[in-house]
Amino acid sequence: MNQIRTKSPRFAVLFALCTVLCLSALYALPGVKDFLPTESGQYVYYRDSTFTKPAYIGFLQYDEGSYAIRYYAPEAESGSKEITLFFTLDTAKDHVFMTGEKIEQVLQPEDAPTVNYLHDLFYEFAANRKRIDPEKLAAKKIAGKPVKSVIPQKEEQDGDMHILGGKIRIFYDYLIPLFNIREIQTGNGKPLFTAVTMGQLLSSADNSFADFKGIPRDKKEQDFSPTAADLISAGITGKIDKKSPALGKKTDVLFPSKAETEQMDREYKAVADNLGFWGSEALLYTDFMETPSDFFKDKLYGLSHVLLRSLSFGSGGSYACIETQSIAENAGFSVLANQSYDNKTERFYINIRIIGETQSGTASVTGFSVDIDYFNKHKAYFIQKIREISEAELKRSSL
Repeated sequence: MNQIRTKSPRFAVLFALCTVLCLSALYALPGVKDFLPTESGQYVYYRDSTFTKPAYIGFLQYDEGSYAIRYYAPEAESGSKEITLFFTLDTAKDHVFMTGEKIEQVLQPEDAPTVNYLHDLFYEFAANRKRIDPEKLAAKKIAGKPVKSVIPQKEEQDGDMHILGGKIRIFYDYLIPLFNIREIQTGNGKPLFTAVTMGQLLSSADNSFADFKGIPRDKKEQDFSPTAADLISAGITGKIDKKSPALGKKTDVLFPSKAETEQMDREYKAVADNLGFWGSEALLYTDFMETPSDFFKDKLYGLSHVLLRSLSFGSGGSYACIETQSIAENAGFSVLANQSYDNKTERFYINIRIIGETQSGTASVTGFSVDIDYFNKHKAYFIQKIREISEAELKRSSL
C-alpha cells in the first residue's frame, strides 16, 4: 500500500493523518461511482428543516459496509430526543440492502416513524446519488467548457422525494462525504436539508460524531467570516475589491502598522520549525507532503482535492461550520476559509488554509486557526502573513 510521506512529521496530527488514511481506506456506497470516495470514519451532519423544532441528522461511514445514522432533536415534543442506528450493508449488491441493525437507545413507541424516516433517507439519498456522473462533481466550467480546478462544481439534480414532501432540488459537492449532498431545497427554493458540519473520527476514542449538539446560529460572530476570494485579493493588493463585513470597507488598506507588527511578532512563540502560537488565541502551522509519481494515476482526483476535503473537517470536539466555507484559486495555490465552533470553549475560530502544489508533485499547506475576535482585532497583521505566504507559494509552484 502506498502512503504519503510527510516531510515535517511534528505537525502531521490532523491533515497529514487524514490524508494518509483517505488514500488508503476509500469506500463508496453500493452502486455509487464516486469522484472522491469517502474514507473510513468520515461523517456529515445536516440541519433537517422538515421538523417543526430544531433537528439534525448525521451520517457516518465506518467502512465499506458499516454505517451509522444519528437523529438529534433537543426540543422534540414527543419521542426520543436522540436516536442512533448502526447497520451493515450487503456490499456485493449495487444498491442499498441492509443486512443487520442495532439501535443504541431504548426506543419509545412514538419513535417508530422517526426510525422509518431515517431508513428512508438513507435509501433515497443513495438512490439519487447513483444518478450523478462523478466527473461532473469536479469539473468547473468557464464559458461552458470544463477547466482543471479544485473548486467544486455545484451539480444540481431535480427529483421527487415523497418523504421530503414531493418535488425537490439536490445540490451536490464533492467535498461533502458519503452522499456528496450539500443542500436539498423544495421546488421554490426553501431549504429542507443543509449540511452544517463534517468531520472524521481519528480514533476509537473520538466521540465527535456522537457528541454533536448543533452549532449556535444566534452568534453575531457568524456574520463576520472572510471569504477565500477576499483573502486572496487582500493578500495580493492590500485592499479588498468589494465590500466585505469580515475585512472592512472597500477603501480599507490592509497593512499593519509597524508598532502592531512588532507587538504581534513578539507575542508569537514558535514551538517547532513549522508550528507556533499567539498565546491561546491563534496558531500557525506549515507542512509539506509528497506522493509517489504514479499515486494518482487513473484517478479523477488529485492531491489538492484530497487535502481540500480533509482540511474542511473538524475533529476532537471542534466542528467546522461549512455553511460559511469558501474556496478560491490563484496561480500556484488555493485558499480554503471557514469557521469552526469549539464545544468546550463555546468560541468561534476562523480557519484559513493555503494549499500549494508544485509541478513535481509536492504539496504544501500553511494554516491559521484564529479566535474570531482576535482576528478582527488584528486582521491587517494576519492579511500581511497571508501575503507573505502567497508570495512564497507563487515562487514554489514553478519548481
